[in-house]
Amino acid sequence: MSFRNVLNKIRALKPEKNRISSIGMDIGLSAINLCQLQQQSDHQYLVLAKASIPFSGSRNDLLKSPKVLKELLARGMAKKNFSNRKVVAALPPDQLKITPLTYKSNVANVDQEILKMLSGRLEGDISDYIIDYFPVRSNTHDEENLALATIARNDDVLAYLQTLTNANFAVEALDVGPAALRRLVSSLYINEPAQTILIINAGIETTYLTVISGRRLLFDQPVKFGEQALLEQLSQILELPAETCRQLIFQHGMKTASVDTSNPSVAMDTEYSQAIREILKPSFLELVEEINRVLIFTTSETHGLPVSQVCLLGSMARWPGADELLCELINVPSSCIKDSFEKIFHDPSEPGNRWLDKVPELAIATGLALRGMVDNG
Repeated sequence: MSFRNVLNKIRALKPEKNRISSIGMDIGLSAINLCQLQQQSDHQYLVLAKASIPFSGSRNDLLKSPKVLKELLARGMAKKNFSNRKVVAALPPDQLKITPLTYKSNVANVDQEILKMLSGRLEGDISDYIIDYFPVRSNTHDEENLALATIARNDDVLAYLQTLTNANFAVEALDVGPAALRRLVSSLYINEPAQTILIINAGIETTYLTVISGRRLLFDQPVKFGEQALLEQLSQILELPAETCRQLIFQHGMKTASVDTSNPSVAMDTEYSQAIREILKPSFLELVEEINRVLIFTTSETHGLPVSQVCLLGSMARWPGADELLCELINVPSSCIKDSFEKIFHDPSEPGNRWLDKVPELAIATGLALRGMVDNG
């Protein structure tokens, strides 16, 4: 059974002018991100409504309390322009496993082959799981093909569906974060040559490395690297509270040295910025080790075509200088997803930076809302 068929409601539809999407819902570790779109043309969308609703406590506790979730969503969605209660929801990453599988290219039935391969790797019976996969390499002239399998327990999926239903939402489909990002990237670069983009989705505790090549989801892997550990490291060395360290980062950033050393205020800002940069750089280098392995894999899978851009998402994307530091360490140009958003997505209710500043956190929710509106689902 697959995520695509878990409710069997979404169908392949051609773009329709003024068509309204389901609400894309991404429940993160500290906020619920929502986005709903209205299709204006084949590749233009109106942001009908959006919300980022913070919550305290853990995500698991929130999902175990449908009444609290219902009240939280009702408050957060009040006075917004959401037109219905239909949702495409991302399954929480801690309830999902994504694993690469290599199989012979001459197998008669890929579905059965993947189930057979996974049956020996999973605890319990294969029927206890919902399994789907994304083809990565599927050329008949290759000896082996490659797929990314998505795996979740039936009980977790059904409990999540029930929680959302109890919160008064009609779940049109369940999806996964990497598929939503693939859909989003496809919509942003529709008129440009196929590129290979590394998305670094840096969260509170975990960072996800996702590679999208053209229209293909090529790779997805979690890495133990996040905002919380970096703030704790800075807090320990500077002997300051973590929240104060966060404020210092937003005030001074991790920018490279300024050339204007004659201005005392600029010189002091640069001094703070450089200190933060040097303290956190070793942790970023550990992440870069993982990224370099991904870059090598990507080059082999794309027959020598390297990653052309890096896109930083998540809360850390708003840290001044974070994307600059990462791209400097891995020597790949950065791609500001905000720049592309303005060309494709229009938000008359919050024009300019107020909308664009929320893009890194709302990226997955936007990709979920695009389901059924773009060619790749």
